[in-house]
Order: sequence, then C-alpha cells, then structure tokens
Amino acid sequence: MDTVVFLGPTLPREEARAILPAARFCPPVRCGDVLALMRLGQPPARIAIIDGNFEHVAAVWHKEILHALAAGVRVYGAASMGALRAAELCDHGMIGVGRVFADYRSGALVDDDEVALVHGAAAQGHRPLTDAMVNVRATLERAQRDGVIDRGFAERACAAAKQQFFQRRVLTDVVRGLDDEQAGRLLEWLPAGQVDVKRADALALLEQLRDEALAPATATPPAPAPSAFLRGLMAYVACRPLPMAADWLPPEERLARASRLFGEIYLLLQRLALARAFAAAAGAGGGPDDLAGARPAFALLLRAYGLYPAYRAGHDDAAHGIAVDLTARLACAWRRLELRLVERGVQPRPSADEVLAFARRFQHGHGLTTQPALDAWLQANDLTEPGAYAGFLTGWMAILRCLDPLACDLHGIAAIELSRNWFLETLQDSGLDRALADRAGAAGLASALRRRWVRADEAARDAFARACDLAGSADLELELRALERGP
Repeated sequence: MDTVVFLGPTLPREEARAILPAARFCPPVRCGDVLALMRLGQPPARIAIIDGNFEHVAAVWHKEILHALAAGVRVYGAASMGALRAAELCDHGMIGVGRVFADYRSGALVDDDEVALVHGAAAQGHRPLTDAMVNVRATLERAQRDGVIDRGFAERACAAAKQQFFQRRVLTDVVRGLDDEQAGRLLEWLPAGQVDVKRADALALLEQLRDEALAPATATPPAPAPSAFLRGLMAYVACRPLPMAADWLPPEERLARASRLFGEIYLLLQRLALARAFAAAAGAGGGPDDLAGARPAFALLLRAYGLYPAYRAGHDDAAHGIAVDLTARLACAWRRLELRLVERGVQPRPSADEVLAFARRFQHGHGLTTQPALDAWLQANDLTEPGAYAGFLTGWMAILRCLDPLACDLHGIAAIELSRNWFLETLQDSGLDRALADRAGAAGLASALRRRWVRADEAARDAFARACDLAGSADLELELRALERGP
C-alpha cells in the first residue's frame, strides 16, 4: 500500500484512478482517519489529502498529520482541506501542491470557506452541489479577461458571492440576483467558461505523485510527546473499526466495520475493547476474568445497557446471550481497572451536582421523562429501594469517566499502542466475526436489520446509525448492501 488518497467532490474517483491506478482511495478525510491508517500492519508510504469533512464531524487534526510525518510517511495536500492543512504544516514537512495551497501559504486567502462546498452522498460520487469561493473568484477573473464583464461587475459579483453562506453559494444564483445587463452575458458564457481551480490542483497533485520516485520521507524532527487529546484520539482509533469505507481494506477490517450494524452489541464491543486496552496499558491486564469479584459492576452494566429485565427473566435469545457475555467481560475488565485506580489513590467519583445533571441526560436518552415511565423502569431494574437509583447513576458515571478515550492520564497511561487491533481482537473473542464472515449468516443479519428498520422513520434510523459510528441512515444503507454482498 504505497499511496492513499483522500478524495471527494473535487475530482471524480474514476479520473483520479486513471492517473494513479495503484493508489488506494478513501472518502474525504476526517478526524482520526490519518491515525487509523497508521494502525494498519504496514502504513502507507504516502498520504495525499485533497478533500475533507469538517462540519458534522471533526476535521482532520494537525497533530495526527504530524504523527504520520514523524513516522516517516510523506503527507501531501492540495485543492481543499489538503491545501489548508499543507499551508499550516508545510514548515513541519507536509508537502503542498497547487494554486490554492500557494494562496493560503502567502496569505492571499485566509478564510476556510474559500474551499468549502456542499456535496452529495458517497453513493452519488460526492457530486458538488454548490460552488467553492476559490472557483467563483477564478471564474469571474477569467470572464473579465475575456471581456464578458467589466472589473466593477466582477467585484460586485465576487462580493455578493462571498456574502453568501457557503452552503448556499451557487455562482449562477448570485449572478441572477444582480441587476445589470452584464449578468445576462455572464450567464450565457458560464457553462463553458467556468474555472475549477480545485480540480486543477487535485490533478496536479496526482500527476506529481505518479511521476515522482517513491523515495523515503525526508528527515523530520521527532514528534513531541502526544498531548492528552492526541492520546485520547489514539485510544479512540485503536478501539473502533477503521472509520473509512474502502473496498481495499483487509477482510478482517471489513468485518469489523460490518459489526457496527449489531447496534447495542457493537457499543458493548467497542467499550470492552477500550477497557481491555486501558487495563493492559495500565498494567492491570491479563489473567482469567473474575466475575465473582465483578458482580456489582456486572449488575450495573446490565441495567445501563437495558439487558437486566431479560437477564432476570432468563431469556435465552442468542443475541441477548452474546450481549450478556460481553457485559460480563466488560465488568471484569472494569474491575481490574478499578483496582488499579485504587492502588494509585484515584477516586473517580462524581459530585452530587454532576450526578443530577447526568440523571437528566440519562432519563431523556432512555425516554424516562415522565414519572410513570421512570417508576416502571426502576421497577423492572430492581432499583426501587431508597438510594438505589442514585447509586446506579454514580457507579455508571464512574465507569463512563474511566472508559472515556481521554482517560489515559487518569490511568497513568502514556498512550495506547496503535499497532494492536483491540477492537478486532474483542470481536473475534465474541464469535461475531464468524457470523459476519459466513455469507449466509451475513445475509441473514442484513435481512433481520432491514426488517428492524423498515418500519422506523428516518430520524430513528439516523439516530441508530450515528450511535453506532455510522455517518447516518445513508451510510447505514451502504453498510447493509455491503453485508448482503458478503465478504
């Protein structure tokens, strides 16, 4: 895997692949994606960032790019998010290509919205739906040079476009809103005369990657010790499936991505992976699970994940059995961590005000917003004794606080090793990987999931998808189709 390219609306993937056929292509980069590539068995020699997500998810962090550079990976940027990050990090070894990069580097451009636009879903090839401001500027400059408009009209049109929020910025709409006879001439000229600077820069980057020798990265200063936030991101990445959808991922990574469709079981899997990683890094891992010592945590977790009523009733549904088994393992991993914290003199107990605020969030998230609903839930979970509910909330908050990716400092951990696939190990221990690897089993799971969500409205599907690290209901549909096709 020599070269990985993060590409979205700037250039159709088919055109990019024609220039660089051996490259591995990913959707627009987002926070954690560069670190995720570093956890593969053999990280890529080169990473090229063209497009990136930034509004509904966190944008790619500078420090994860620095981490890749320090590991000897050559990182390039152009056209869009790549140009922004390259302008910011070129002094640290990131390589910028193209006009947009140069303008950001020189200070001619300073606003992020110059390259931002709205685009369609991955299934539609990330088709652009609005115009990037850098393309608007270049188009108006060309129209002025061609004599279609004068300088005054070009400046008015450019100012009007700049005033538009990037999600509504379409050059033809802007021009139609200007009361000037030049607007008609420009609209007639536009279809053939429109300039796409971002596309040109993306092509330049791909051609440079095609033509240059694949050489080792130039020497870069070693990365500083990772901050608490970068260590948290490393923990997050190490204990979840790879975030990007790509047909070139190893089979086991594709299975890990498909596990997100297990819903509540998936949430248990990724939390158990994090607990195991923390326990091992804190020196509290290893040895057989001791459920006897973890019984209080086991009962608490059953309630937190909505498994307690069925467990008490003795239900033997296969999925429920898997969830209970994962809960028992999570309770044991948590107990090992808890003992380690006690040794270090750490008491992660929340305050009364924090518990009260958490109670409101918990009840809202579980539909317990009326007293009858809360009373029924307490009855079903054997929490009607005085102080029992408060004890449950306090204990669940302590667990969540200790199993947060940002809890490295709490456990005295320098960082979690990215090269170990904690999530995949946990998935294999659960046995779910075998069901996903089997074509008939995968198709059956997809059918069951479709039946589950066919009657749900889009808001419910969207909420389920986002809870399971999917981008939304459209991403959920793509994963179901992939599951139906089999591994």
